[in-house]
Amino acid sequence: MIINWLGHLSVKLQDKIGQDGITVLINPVNAATEGTIVAWTNPQEKDKKVKGTPFLIDCAGEYDTSGVLIEGIDSYPEEAVANNLPADNLIYRVEIDDISVVHLGSLSRSLTDDQLGKLLGVDVLLVPIGGNKTIDASVAAAIVASIEPRLVIPIGYEDASQVEKFVKQLGVVPTQEEKLRLTKKDLPQEEMELVILQVN
Repeated sequence: MIINWLGHLSVKLQDKIGQDGITVLINPVNAATEGTIVAWTNPQEKDKKVKGTPFLIDCAGEYDTSGVLIEGIDSYPEEAVANNLPADNLIYRVEIDDISVVHLGSLSRSLTDDQLGKLLGVDVLLVPIGGNKTIDASVAAAIVASIEPRLVIPIGYEDASQVEKFVKQLGVVPTQEEKLRLTKKDLPQEEMELVILQVN
């Protein structure tokens, strides 16, 4: 599988390169980027134009398309409105190329026990750390500790200081990659790994 960070909360997952490959776009920022499956963590973004005729996901539920299993999880219960939290956010758990990837979207608070239970056993966790309408580095690190993924990729940040704070909170030495290529056997078996991706 190949993981590209496209900036902010936008991510591209591919099982392989080529016309017969499957591409999952989460929060696409460029209408020219084509995907087999396109999903939005904020349903209010669903009216954005996308290239081609992909399978579109913008609400919670379970989906099975093109050999990819996706679960959309509503991360805000009813009391969110009363607490003046953002109205909408979906977490996606994507099973592609025998690897489980979770995208936390624009999460702005800690997860409930029920939500955490749906995310256990994940291989790769994409977690926002920016703190601007999303969780900050310290809350993100606590969520990572609760989920215990094999590999963590921070997203949704604007400058290096936010990454430095997250690295310090997590206590893991990161590696830097332009894009991440991995198979199931490449995943760490014991110690969790932290990968900082460049924006592509």
